Parts: sequence; structure tokens; C-alpha cells
Amino acid sequence: MLIENGWNITELEGGELDWWASEMWLIESVWSPIGATAYITFLFDPMDAKEVWDVAASSKKLENRRDTASNFYLNIKSSGWKKELPEFIKSVSELRNL
Repeated sequence: MLIENGWNITELEGGELDWWASEMWLIESVWSPIGATAYITFLFDPMDAKEVWDVAASSKKLENRRDTASNFYLNIKSSGWKKELPEFIKSVSELRNL
């Protein structure tokens, strides 16, 4: 859905991240304003550091699990995450203007 909404994934980080993050994506807007960037971070469950449970969208790279730069979350462990995904993508799009 990111690509369908004007984003390209330009960088992928994994493996060398802290325990709380599975992957971190740098995304770049191909829609206006072209070149705007944001981050998508896949957060591990703090009770089971092997399962991703949240996806965070932020205007800046997260420095820790509770970093306030993260503006939007999608809990993918909840049964309603598919219904919440369009709203999450809409929130990601708002990061273009920050």
C-alpha cells in the first residue's frame, strides 16, 4: 500500500538494529512534495522479542522503542489491523508535510 500511495522504499535496515526493532525502512515520496522522507519501523513485542507486534511511522529515525518522533502506530497483532491499515497509510502520507 505504500507504493500505491506514492512512496518508494529507499533503504532497509535489519540485523544490526537494537533488540526492539526488527526492520527499519526509509521511504521517500514520489508524490508532492517529491523527495520527502519518513521511516517505517517494525517493533518487536517486548514480551517476546521474536515477534513483530507494532509498525511505527515517523518523520525521523527512531532512536529507541519509546521515541516520541513516532507519530503513528499500527498494532499488527490485533485482529482488526487490516481494517486499520488504510488509516495508518493515510497517517504516513501526513508525514510528507512535516
